[in-house]
Amino acid sequence: MIVDVDDPSTWPAAVAEFVDDCEAELQGLGLAPTELVVPAGVYDERLVHLLAGHRLRAYHCARLLECEAAAIRSQGLRPLSGELVPDKLENAVRCGAITAEERARLHEHRRLDSAGLVVEGRVCLALSTADFGLAAHFFNPLPSCWGGEAIYAAHESGATGLAGLLRGLGRPSIVVAQLEASAIAATPSLTGSFVAVAAGWPAEEHGADIAYAGPVPPDFVEDVWHPGDADYDRFPDLVRD
Repeated sequence: MIVDVDDPSTWPAAVAEFVDDCEAELQGLGLAPTELVVPAGVYDERLVHLLAGHRLRAYHCARLLECEAAAIRSQGLRPLSGELVPDKLENAVRCGAITAEERARLHEHRRLDSAGLVVEGRVCLALSTADFGLAAHFFNPLPSCWGGEAIYAAHESGATGLAGLLRGLGRPSIVVAQLEASAIAATPSLTGSFVAVAAGWPAEEHGADIAYAGPVPPDFVEDVWHPGDADYDRFPDLVRD
């Protein structure tokens, strides 16, 4: 069963009951919805246990070449690693998107650290599509420049002369993926997103950033959205080209 935080009709009964109990407990504190912060820890541990055997839908934003989108459909999503970046650059050379010289320059300035959304060994995703409407400015760098943060972060300032190249490669994309809850680390809280939806809180409370441990296999990849697709076009503030 696929669980979508934005659609309570997909929630297993035990999850819905747990979320209702959390909502009642938190509201009993007498705080306004915007003042409530659901801690992770014990709440998320319990929710992950209840989600066992189910897949949780999430969304990976990127700028992808056509060959990359096809590879994700057939091979899945790989976590960031020291091998992923050179493989990505080599594949771009083979697809004719960049030259060998450009590959060498991009590889020289690659970044593997935990700053921003770059987390080695993880795939980074958004839990709720509400973020694409209310926090599009936060996600737009990801589908605006090719390569992911590990590649494009060093070039955004224009100092390397490759920013224009990266903005012209590929096209904006959202990979719709299904995740095993046990491999999810959510910020600020997985439970908080469910409670926000159940309680009808403002949409800006619905989101969570996910760092997923391990690869997403191809049978866990539902779709890849691009501008022009109805699902992508629901979010007019996301980049278009």
